[in-house]
Amino acid sequence: MQGVAAVALAAAAFALCGFAGGVQLTASLTVAAVAAIAIYRRVLHGSNAGEWVLTATAAVMAMSVTLNVYYYTTVVGGTLDAPILINDDSSRYFRAAECIMAGNYGELEGSFAGVPLMTAALWAIFGKSIVWPLAANVFLTLFAIALGGRLAAILLRRDTATSALAMALTASVCHFTGEGMILLKEPMVYVGLMLTAIPLAHFYRGNRLSARSIVAFAAGCIVTTSVRNQSLYFVALGIITFLPLHFSRRRAYTAAAALAIVAGSHFAGATVSHYDAAKQSRVIGGTGLMSENYLGDDSRYDAYKSIIGNYYELSTVQRAALLPVTAAVQFAVPFPWNYARDTEFGYSQALNHFAYPWYALGGIIIFYYLWLLCRRDTPIKLWALWAMVCWLIPAYIYGGSVSRYVMPFVPCLVPMAIVAIDRLRSGQLRKTFKWWSVGYATALAVALTVCYIVQMR
Repeated sequence: MQGVAAVALAAAAFALCGFAGGVQLTASLTVAAVAAIAIYRRVLHGSNAGEWVLTATAAVMAMSVTLNVYYYTTVVGGTLDAPILINDDSSRYFRAAECIMAGNYGELEGSFAGVPLMTAALWAIFGKSIVWPLAANVFLTLFAIALGGRLAAILLRRDTATSALAMALTASVCHFTGEGMILLKEPMVYVGLMLTAIPLAHFYRGNRLSARSIVAFAAGCIVTTSVRNQSLYFVALGIITFLPLHFSRRRAYTAAAALAIVAGSHFAGATVSHYDAAKQSRVIGGTGLMSENYLGDDSRYDAYKSIIGNYYELSTVQRAALLPVTAAVQFAVPFPWNYARDTEFGYSQALNHFAYPWYALGGIIIFYYLWLLCRRDTPIKLWALWAMVCWLIPAYIYGGSVSRYVMPFVPCLVPMAIVAIDRLRSGQLRKTFKWWSVGYATALAVALTVCYIVQMR
């Protein structure tokens, strides 16, 4: 399969993007896949099944990135070194990387430096081209999927089969992989949070942290703060939440050291990006430019705003009361229609709207929370509660309008789905799950139909 995928990639790349584009795409995307698989095999206790998951995911992502490069260049009149990027974030990162190459760092002020610095570093080595950062994002996404598999194995104390299943479930979420096919910071957030989540899982289980785990945690904090430093609050919340488990003096010292790393990383990131705690408090409070930047003048939100009103003028209590609505919207979007709506950002964005695998996975995760969380013999309960809070906080802050902000937490939620699947395999709660599946599918179909009618009227 790997050889066939490489040949298909080369044929598509040369046919669509010419000789230079074909060479760059074939070489970089092949290296991205091979590097991710090699790390998975040698460092993350990989298996044949997990390797097949990464190979299949890499094939889909590579072909999608090739189509995106074709769009940025041939279709809309750009070139490899001067692509036409309609997405505001992608365009800003590309422009910031150009400024870095020119020795002008002013463009970085007020924004996160991670993606522009990564892009500029790749250009310094390989020359200026949109291909290199896109290939890097493919590698980061594949690496995050592999790390998610390792996370599940640690939490559930299972073998490589569990790891491969977790990887497959994560990779099936098209919105998760879709963010790794264009020039966005999500893949770096994925990896940063996963590098902190794995040591956090060891901490949750009461395992002694090795030197490698400590280095990984510090690296994860640095990567995260370079692209979205407010995400470190979730890491700190996890440390504090899990501290009482297996409590000891050594564990308290470990938690204190970890919190110091989080705080130092956050301060450093805030200093570089000028996005400090004061600005973040305004985001949480919904003040300042929040009403313009989120749920603003975009016509896509008109129908939604007709239901919830002016979200950022509501009180804290009112916004909290709307959490079932905002969390449900965050869960459901991007909706499985309007596949062509976001293709101006890259053809691959049509895949983000293929939401049915996520709906299926999400239904299993919700089943865990409704029927398994309160059972005495259910594992990883506190982890599940932490992950749920991590999901709900963005829904509260952004009114459920930016689902990509919660995609980094998908690998943290997947272990709950595996617990539910294991219970069903052992014959437990099968009748309950059948009734739940029927009810969930019916409710989802009705909700999506209503959303379609309201949005399209």
